[in-house]
Amino acid sequence: RQIYKYGEERFSRRIARDITLAREFSDISTTGQLAEIIKKANPAWEKEKHPATRASQAIRILINQELDELRKGLDGALQLLAKGGRLVVISFIPLRTE
Repeated sequence: RQIYKYGEERFSRRIARDITLAREFSDISTTGQLAEIIKKANPAWEKEKHPATRASQAIRILINQELDELRKGLDGALQLLAKGGRLVVISFIPLRTE
């Protein structure tokens, strides 16, 4: 679910299933191993992107708690912003909440 939510990966269930199965037989100790599992689970991918890009993004967002950090940063910025000031934020983090 998190791979779909944060990575917008349409094959998220298949990827999650294959990661879970792989972990039953041995530890996944490198990002290369994880990327290979994801690559095999992903039947179609964009030619210019590695097939593990979206899933890796989702895992990174989850592990680093990036959305919580973004909220904290925005709250802090608003506290420092002068009355009538402007704040511009550019973010490439998917904000899908369902």
